[in-house]
This record gives sequence, structure tokens and C-alpha cells, in this order.
Amino acid sequence: FRSYKYDFQAHSFAVMASIARSINPTIKIAAVEDYIRYRNAYRERIAREVGVNPETIKRVFTSLGFGGRPVRNPYNSIRRLFYTDAKYDALVNQRDFQHITQDMNKINQTILEYDKFAGDTFEGFSGHQYVAQRAGERKRNNNQKLAWIYQNAEATITQELIRVVREQMAQEPLLVVHDLHVIYVQLFVQYLFLVLP
Repeated sequence: FRSYKYDFQAHSFAVMASIARSINPTIKIAAVEDYIRYRNAYRERIAREVGVNPETIKRVFTSLGFGGRPVRNPYNSIRRLFYTDAKYDALVNQRDFQHITQDMNKINQTILEYDKFAGDTFEGFSGHQYVAQRAGERKRNNNQKLAWIYQNAEATITQELIRVVREQMAQEPLLVVHDLHVIYVQLFVQYLFLVLP
């Protein structure tokens, strides 16, 4: 049988940038928007300038997309990817990387300051309830809150795609994993946009 694979590229960046843009339509995040469009070229250029392979840079951006921060701490998810201080310093001083991290900081700050997400409890896109601290647990920090917002938005997008495939194409998805969807029919769109409520 024939199937079609849809892998959403730079998904966390695209979702979080879309949320921030829906909150503040004038937000200036050109570096992140360029990264979303030209991620492979960015990864290769940064890898070449830093002296590591593009897969390492992809892992750095995956960590950034999930709220990771470049911090000089050997236990930090991004710092841990580099074996020497010199390589890590080359990364944090690389111009493209600096612009992208600055934009991600603006995106994250915009989301965290939005009234809907400002408190310790709120309803997510899918109707699930965010609770900053459950009985007997430590309170979630802002990075954990951002990760929850992203995962909730991603789940909503996935549910919507499944609904569209079922209702408009009378098909069942074959496989749905994180940011990868496999279905029987070909979607005749280059980009799929979903506005989150």
C-alpha cells in the first residue's frame, strides 16, 4: 500500500513562534522565522563555524526549542553536547546562534507574560488544566511551564490533523508520533496552518 509521511520540521520553533505571534502580531523574530525556513543551512553554517557536526547543532536547537538555555554548566543540556569550553564558547559567540536565542527569549517572554498563561493554573489549548504545583511536588519553573504549553499545543495540532483526515478524507492515520504523521492520502497543501484558540 502507498502512504504519505508528514514530518513537521523545526516544529517546536514554529509552534512557539506562532503562539507568540498570535499574542503580539508585531513581535520581531526574523531570526527564528528564517531558521524555521532554512534550518539545514543554518545548522550547517553554525556547525562549520563552531567546528562540530550538524547533528550536534540539531540537538542544540532541539534543546532550545524545548526551553533549554545555553548556560556554562557541565550539566546543562546544551553545554553537555560540547566536550570543550572552546567549542561551547564558539557556539554562544556565533552570530546566527545569538540572534536565534535572542528571538527565542522574546518568544518565551511574550508567552509567559500573556494573561492566559500568567498564573499557576490555567486551561491549555486542548482544555487540559495546567497546575504549577501539585501536592507533594516541587513547583514547576518557567521552562517547564513553556514545555507544557508547547506539548499541549502540539497535542491540539495533532488532534486537529487527525480530525481533518478522518472527517474530510474519510481516512484513519496510520501512525502519529510527536511531529510525524503517516496517512494513506496525500494532502494537497504545502504548509498546514492551524490557528490555536
